[in-house]
Amino acid sequence: MTFLYYKLIILFSVLLIQTKQLDSCSETDLQSLLDFKRGLTDPLDRLSSWTGDDCCSWQGITCNKNRPARVVKIDLHNKAGGESFDIDSWALGGDISPSLLHVNYLSHLDLSFNDFWGLPIPIFFSSFPRLRYLNLSSTGFEGNTPSHLGNLSTLYCLDLSYNGDLRIDDSRWIANLKSLEYLDVSFLTFSEKFGELLGSLHMLPSLTELHMSRCTFLDNTFPTFLPQTNFSSLSTLDLSYSNFTSILPMWIFNITTFEILNLRGSTFQITIPHVINNMNSLKYIDLSSNIYVEGGGFPQNLQGLCKLQSLYLLWMNLTGRLSTFQSILKGCSKITIQNLDLRGNSLTGTMPNSFGNLSSLTYLEISRNSLEGTVTELNFANLKSLKYLDISFNKLSLEISHDWLPPFQLETIKLGSCKLGPKFPQWLQNQFNYLWLDMSYSEIADSIPEWFWHLSENFVNLDLSNNKIYGEVPALIRVKRSAHKSIDLSWNLLKGHIPLFSHWKGSINLSNNLFSGQIPPKIGDVMP
Repeated sequence: MTFLYYKLIILFSVLLIQTKQLDSCSETDLQSLLDFKRGLTDPLDRLSSWTGDDCCSWQGITCNKNRPARVVKIDLHNKAGGESFDIDSWALGGDISPSLLHVNYLSHLDLSFNDFWGLPIPIFFSSFPRLRYLNLSSTGFEGNTPSHLGNLSTLYCLDLSYNGDLRIDDSRWIANLKSLEYLDVSFLTFSEKFGELLGSLHMLPSLTELHMSRCTFLDNTFPTFLPQTNFSSLSTLDLSYSNFTSILPMWIFNITTFEILNLRGSTFQITIPHVINNMNSLKYIDLSSNIYVEGGGFPQNLQGLCKLQSLYLLWMNLTGRLSTFQSILKGCSKITIQNLDLRGNSLTGTMPNSFGNLSSLTYLEISRNSLEGTVTELNFANLKSLKYLDISFNKLSLEISHDWLPPFQLETIKLGSCKLGPKFPQWLQNQFNYLWLDMSYSEIADSIPEWFWHLSENFVNLDLSNNKIYGEVPALIRVKRSAHKSIDLSWNLLKGHIPLFSHWKGSINLSNNLFSGQIPPKIGDVMP
């Protein structure tokens, strides 16, 4: 009985070991990844988990359910990308070993925001038989993009963006990527005409997103006629800041599948035709910083785009009354506009009360126009979603009752040059989340209420300059920690001792006031 018991224990242990081995990653993948790791530089030891026999448990590695498991995903993107801390210190670098090719079940490879500066894109990347996702954005690769990438017939996503020294000499290989749905080549240089690139792109029947922001071409002329256009699946087109030297062709507006159209800063001469009404899936349109050639009036042909969520028409020299904006929403049973940016034009009139009915609005930017008149709480009556408000540098006067309770909680408040005074705005007492507040040149002739200093602990930028604000400020102003802050109280009538700020890192402008006494010796220190 005892012998049988031990025999069962041994048998069970052997089965357990074999099962564990089957569930672990294959030896081929394990050794390939270790070879790959040896070639990399890793200053902050991001790959510290890459030890042991089970590579499926390593950071950034995903396996399938085969036995033994095979690596299908390598995601080593730098998570510091786009953050405020030092992206370079978190970046992987070094050499990319060809041994990676032996991970032959690989379908997803993401190396974005790392530092392979000066290296060409490895040609062997084109030999992964199952690769569907390749992201090399902001990796520092340079030279000509290998045409062998055209062999990746199963690829649905290719991102080569923001590699400033990377170029494409001949784009014909792109036409072979028949499964491609997403392509981002922003910030790349093309050694060919834009029209030649289009000839390759329209061979992609499944392409839904195309991003070509800040690209450089041998010839930036946009073709006025494109035969056999095959963009029937395209929902997103981004040509922003690519400096085209031509009239925007009408065939663009015949692509009725667009949901996002971004042409900002591309120096097109733009005429908006009636056929834009057929683009009834459009949710986002940005025509900013182009040349509007229809006499400058507000583009009425935008009427009927009832799914529109974001409209950006800044710096287009638009004229006419701001109230005409409402006409483009005429006939829509539901108004979905969330982001409206009309800054830097020559729009006149005042802010219409009907703006207060845009209940989905989160971002309103109408600064630097020629608006005038009175703004009251009626203009904001139902703006419960509003987070960003900029009506600065107009000639508007805010007349808000002292007991008004705003329906929103703003994060950005820009009221510079609006007439707010003489009293300090009481409605700010109910704004608890703002990061940016500008009330410069606002004719405030009042002391700063005590409650204000408690509300402003979260701020990043505070500008109360060029008013007639008087009185003293607290000896110690408490603010929460952040990467950088800016405060400007200059050109007022503040008096007393110069204040200190807790947890301060940033700039302070207290000039041209009536402060007296000594400069505090701890003014440059980080206060508790």
